[in-house]
Amino acid sequence: MRRHKKSKQAVVNVHILDGSTLEFEIERKVIARQLWEYITSHLSLNETEFFGLQYEFQDAHSETRRWARGASYAVKQPERRWLNLDQTLEEQLGPPTSNQLNSATLASWDLDFRVKFYVSVEVAKLWSPQSKYLFFE
Repeated sequence: MRRHKKSKQAVVNVHILDGSTLEFEIERKVIARQLWEYITSHLSLNETEFFGLQYEFQDAHSETRRWARGASYAVKQPERRWLNLDQTLEEQLGPPTSNQLNSATLASWDLDFRVKFYVSVEVAKLWSPQSKYLFFE
């Protein structure tokens, strides 16, 4: 049986607030800050401290209790976590998933670009048009 060589590259799909998706091909061992800087540069975003990247994390303890007709039951529900910019993507997200049948297609991760901190209207007057668009979209 022949083993396929593990690719050093992966695709990151970043879902933006306006419903669009950005796709980046990166090294699997890249530090998250490098990806973040590339994304914010691509979006022409100056006020980066108000935004962040989120991902879904699910483990054996990720469940919530629900009640129905007097009985309780557990529901597996992924937890939303902020990406730590000082760690690698693979450390936080695990190995990328391959949803394609074609073995030549790179595996991928999905991230959500989100507002991390909400600010008052007065502070928002100082922002660039691109930051306002992403923040209030």
